[in-house]
Amino acid sequence: MKIILNEKFNNILKKVVNKYVTHLIYESLLNRELNDNDVLTINKLCEIINYEFLQEGLESDFEPNQYGIDLEDLLDKINKFNLLK
Repeated sequence: MKIILNEKFNNILKKVVNKYVTHLIYESLLNRELNDNDVLTINKLCEIINYEFLQEGLESDFEPNQYGIDLEDLLDKINKFNLLK
């Protein structure tokens, strides 16, 4: 299964990965088929996206802002691989 992201989600993912990871693992996910060996990478990306959501994706009333909504949508796309197993 290949993760296909539009430009908006690709840019969000780049920002989050650049912020929390020293190398760009997202490129390997976007440019090849995923297999069982990728589960740890996918789980790590989900962890990073969740952390970014908690740090930047919530308003003061704990409702998601637009960036938070986008992060939730991105998480759904990245995590789809785990749900299909």
